[in-house]
Amino acid sequence: MAGILVLIGWFLDLEVLKSVVPGAATMKANTALCFILAGISLNLQTRPHRILTTRIAKGCAFAVSTIGLITLCEYIFGWNLGIDELLIRDPAATIASDPGRMGINAAINFGLVGLALWLANQQELQRKYRIEPGHRIAIAQSLALAVGFISLQAVIGYIYNVRVFYQLSIFTTAMAFQTAVVFMVLCGGVLALNSNCGWMRALTSDRVGGDVARRFIPIAIVVPLVLGWVILRGYQANFYDPNFAFSLMALLLVATLLGLIGLNAGILNRVDDARIRSIGFERARNGSSLPLRVRIRALGS
Repeated sequence: MAGILVLIGWFLDLEVLKSVVPGAATMKANTALCFILAGISLNLQTRPHRILTTRIAKGCAFAVSTIGLITLCEYIFGWNLGIDELLIRDPAATIASDPGRMGINAAINFGLVGLALWLANQQELQRKYRIEPGHRIAIAQSLALAVGFISLQAVIGYIYNVRVFYQLSIFTTAMAFQTAVVFMVLCGGVLALNSNCGWMRALTSDRVGGDVARRFIPIAIVVPLVLGWVILRGYQANFYDPNFAFSLMALLLVATLLGLIGLNAGILNRVDDARIRSIGFERARNGSSLPLRVRIRALGS
């Protein structure tokens, strides 16, 4: 949907659709097209596998990866293959950025996410080379995670006003804020596509480890970002010097980690107590050969 809205914005010259923040970097037309193709591939892979839908999904994934890799080659070798303004001309061309060309970080992301979508739909590759399904999915999820980290770096760059995080060089185009956000959403979709396999299997498990991970991963992402932003604003307001800012950040991170460890220990202790009550209670009462500590805890509960 985001890609379609941006393309409408380019065709109708509506800045509010091309760039959410006025005056900020715009999502390029090729970027919007790649998001549309990636969304089609992802959507088709959530449906029952049929020959036609599988081929369309693989074709869209291949097209996304190809556009990203061609754009990356344009940056590396100084080429201009004419694909940047293939859909529409970019009137906001500058000396520092080629007209209509997506950022180099966006090109890398599309190369990775297209390959991830292609791998996620490669049952034939699995049968031909006897690749375990979990290994194939783990590779696809690893590529998606790399896309997520690159996009998160761009979001952090906008929040902390660190330009190099979303525009790697003055000679490359900046990744737009909305582009980074859509990449993160797409990354989540790829990870959720096969959530019972690969790296996601531990996170989606209904066991204790999965429950703890689902609780703490959002905290581990949000809390450092918020703390860093608050401390940076205090430093920019001349409330303290850089040494105090770094030491305060270190202190708050230590306190946060200790808090997470304490919460984790509490959860595991409650699970352990429930396990002892449900499994060891009768054995402890009958004087079976359980360790004394376990029998005492079971009787006490």
